Amino acid sequence: MMLNIIYNFIFIPILYSIRFILLLTNKKYKLRERRCNELLHLIPEKSNKKRILFHSASMGEFEQAKPIIEIIKNELDIEVIASFYSPSGLENQLNYKYADYFVYLPFDSKNKIKAYFDKIKPEVCVIVRYEYWFNFIDQMSKLNIKSMLVAATIPNGTYHTGMFTRALYRSTINKVDTIYSNDQSSYDFYKSVYNNELIISSDTRFDRILEKVESSKLKPIISKSIFNDRFVIILGSSWAEDEELFLHKNILNDDRLLILFVPHEPTPFHLNSLIVNINKYSSSKIEESKLNYILLSELLENKTKSNKFKHIIVDSIGKLLSLYSIADAAYIGGGFGAGVHSVTEPAGYGLALATGPKMQNSPDAINLRDDGCLEIIKNTKHLENWIHNTLFKKEKRILIENKSRSYLIDRKGSSYIIANKIKSIM
Repeated sequence: MMLNIIYNFIFIPILYSIRFILLLTNKKYKLRERRCNELLHLIPEKSNKKRILFHSASMGEFEQAKPIIEIIKNELDIEVIASFYSPSGLENQLNYKYADYFVYLPFDSKNKIKAYFDKIKPEVCVIVRYEYWFNFIDQMSKLNIKSMLVAATIPNGTYHTGMFTRALYRSTINKVDTIYSNDQSSYDFYKSVYNNELIISSDTRFDRILEKVESSKLKPIISKSIFNDRFVIILGSSWAEDEELFLHKNILNDDRLLILFVPHEPTPFHLNSLIVNINKYSSSKIEESKLNYILLSELLENKTKSNKFKHIIVDSIGKLLSLYSIADAAYIGGGFGAGVHSVTEPAGYGLALATGPKMQNSPDAINLRDDGCLEIIKNTKHLENWIHNTLFKKEKRILIENKSRSYLIDRKGSSYIIANKIKSIM
């Protein structure tokens, strides 16, 4: 009772003030607030079909929900409502055919949350990862809506370690009926704060990735035959610091190699800088018959240049997952900045992996490193050693590839376990 009073009479006014500032300064937040009521009103009154609410913070978390949604929708005649906090999640998923309705989670005040559930009326609510708010969970509990937290990981930040915030956190999370933790460390964390049904599982994303891997292999974006047996290293989600490792004459001019540059943000400025540096360090300036690089867009439009380029620059977004299917190894960007980007997609293809030193934000990267599948690269000399002493050593590379692929294979199936649990409730 005391926690409820403190949250709603102290925290909520503070959050309202922050909300007011965001409405004045943040375009995405303005869009979210404008669309919040609009989308909620589009949901019709409930029919005789049962409803499941899937709530995700943003697009990445929703990818973790999709395998579960698709299993359920293929087996039950129900309505799925996809709820988001972030506009970058919801607005990019409106064409997802397995969701019947889309909605934003409103501001976490009692009145707004009550109106939200009065309209949606779900039988089950599935929350992805750790997107839980006090009044959201509290109202769900009061309405006897069956709830579960899936792909649960240790929350970011330290709000669950202070005396009051930890008490608030424990009170909130213990109103959820079931938690499926992502891994052992997450399981251990939730075991210390949670008293209901706790099940150790694996990331539902693995099931999604493996499905996409198989479909990408059947329809590769480019035929590998155009590379003339060169060894293809994909530099995925790269930033300037990652690219600097590869922008050296020993690598760019090695006729055995083809580097597939896939910038995380392929802005005109970034692409131009990359092109200038590739030309600077390439010896093909005097070899007129061979281009130092080709843009992927040009390659897809004009196949006549297919055997006259050294490297490829991807000048659009959304193609990385498919491009992994034509690579022989992958370096994943971000390891010299905020942290390595996703390593599980290239692992799904069974590739030998590498990244920069900052990978502590990714449990998967740590696990793959410990399994011997992921090399931590610190400089260009280290990169050259990895290429020549690992990638070019076929037997050694095949052992790594098998381990890399097994990382996902050994962890698949959690989507079916969770979907079966939901079906039993329905």
